[in-house]
Amino acid sequence: MHARPEHLPEFSHPPLVELALGVQFAPLPNYSSLFLGDVFRIFQDEFPGFQEHPPLNPQFETFGGGGTDAEFSIGLGPSVAFNRAWFLSTDNSHLIQFQPDRFILNWRRQADGNVYPRFDNIAMQFKNLFSKFDEYCKARFELPININQVEVTYFNVIVVSDYSSIGEWLTVANLSRFEIEGFSANFSTVVGSDGGEPIGRLHHEIGSVVGRNLASKAFRYNLTCRGAPQANDIDSALDFSAWAREKIVTRFTETTSGDAHLRWGKK
Repeated sequence: MHARPEHLPEFSHPPLVELALGVQFAPLPNYSSLFLGDVFRIFQDEFPGFQEHPPLNPQFETFGGGGTDAEFSIGLGPSVAFNRAWFLSTDNSHLIQFQPDRFILNWRRQADGNVYPRFDNIAMQFKNLFSKFDEYCKARFELPININQVEVTYFNVIVVSDYSSIGEWLTVANLSRFEIEGFSANFSTVVGSDGGEPIGRLHHEIGSVVGRNLASKAFRYNLTCRGAPQANDIDSALDFSAWAREKIVTRFTETTSGDAHLRWGKK
């Protein structure tokens, strides 16, 4: 696995509430819902919980041509829309999301404040789980998984006294002159190689949220890096995910304030 880059900022208690690492791949040929039970049984000992959710649409980051294509989607998913399955760990801190063209591992912070296991450990767990799934597909469909996109998302929740104080935390917005009732912003940037070649996109999602008791206020700040790996295998996907993690953590540090870094224990 990849060693954590020494220059990468690190926080002892970041506002991270969830992390997702996933791949999109060419739809499994001749897949039917009958195979879902097989896939569930692969992971059932570690992920005994089960839920069904609507499927995710295919997403491809493409470059070139006129104008932005950040929201552009190509409909190359399964001809039949199968539901997305969630396989959940006993404590609900980890889940696998599966559909015939997606495999995603999520870590989620729980109310008891479970410790963030860090990206490298999540990536190692993802590789082990995905390898089991890949072996099943080779045996059942006589084909390896053909990965076409990799996606890493950091979900952050920043608790604030009021929404106007967002500028104390995020350097991309200063709204202190206004009484803010709510706020949302989404934007994306192209991220590339050292030579300037576009490799992926970094999507930013900022929005105000209210706690369940309507007393606490917070901002969500989600960063997603998505793009195509150099090759279609798991090792290339993990190479991309390590690169994506570096871009996300760097951007998070660039767009948050020094005071916030002190509160989050920047090392």
